[in-house]
Amino acid sequence: MNRSIEIWKACSPHAMATSQSAEARKFAFEDAQHDILELHDKANNLAEIQRAIAYPRRGTSEEHMDIQGFADLIQARYTSEQLQCLGGSL
Repeated sequence: MNRSIEIWKACSPHAMATSQSAEARKFAFEDAQHDILELHDKANNLAEIQRAIAYPRRGTSEEHMDIQGFADLIQARYTSEQLQCLGGSL
């Protein structure tokens, strides 16, 4: 992401819209677009993993996966730190 979630949480949209230069607003919108699209892709990837776990497709490798198989699938796509950033802890 161009800006961390901590930066997005701490920002003031009102201040960004009224107190910054046009150039700074442009960069903020570019960062926002980039980050939204990145998060959208991550959400889609996680939704696909959840779908595979809940509704494995017949005739595919996921049909015969056990919990370790799905864990391997998730670990191949995400580090522990990335998952922590995406959804927090248990």
